[in-house]
Amino acid sequence: MDRAGKAMRQWLADGSGPIEDEVLIQGLWDLFGWREGFQRPLSKVANGLRSFVKSECGLVAGERPPVGQRLKRVPQIITKLGRYPGMKLSRMQDIGGCRAILSNSAEVAGVRARIEHRWQVLGEVHDYTVNPQPSGYRAVHINVMRDNHRIEIQLRTPRQHEWATVVERTGLRLRMPLKEGGGDANLLRYFELAARGLALEESGQQPDKGFLDDFAEARERVRHFFRYPTGEATE
Repeated sequence: MDRAGKAMRQWLADGSGPIEDEVLIQGLWDLFGWREGFQRPLSKVANGLRSFVKSECGLVAGERPPVGQRLKRVPQIITKLGRYPGMKLSRMQDIGGCRAILSNSAEVAGVRARIEHRWQVLGEVHDYTVNPQPSGYRAVHINVMRDNHRIEIQLRTPRQHEWATVVERTGLRLRMPLKEGGGDANLLRYFELAARGLALEESGQQPDKGFLDDFAEARERVRHFFRYPTGEATE
């Protein structure tokens, strides 16, 4: 499997031309097969996560838990291999992933505790609410093993999820890799401050004047990115 990842990485390095080489074609088929193998383990983890969420959040019968699941698309897998030259495909943690959007940080902590108590957790839990990524991203990431496949679990609050969704959509619209920390520096600064402000709001704290001034300045610098063709702002 790691040979397939190596072939894909080399293809990217060579300029992503037509896939004609037999080794590359075989590597691509191996990648598709490897990805497909995550489907059943992912479904098992997602179903178990729904059960944890139901118990922790006290959902009534028939109420759908806020849990989703997805397999990472092949182009995204290949692109990630290109971004991280030392990464082995067999150890990529987010090919299969599921996410729970929980009402508050207390519910996040409760579901996290259930996962750590009941399942085999791989490595350390990445708590980006305590140590946010430079972009401002906040969530709790937990990797578990199910049927010899690594599955990534993300636990977010609604504000954290809204922020991440806006960043992703803005990046796609502007064709900037904002999720990966690339793109316009003013936009990156704006979103980092926005994440900080949402975190303060979530914790019940009031931002000080210095923060509000910084955010107002950052917002003004990126206002042109959020306008309709008519000039009307989308904010």
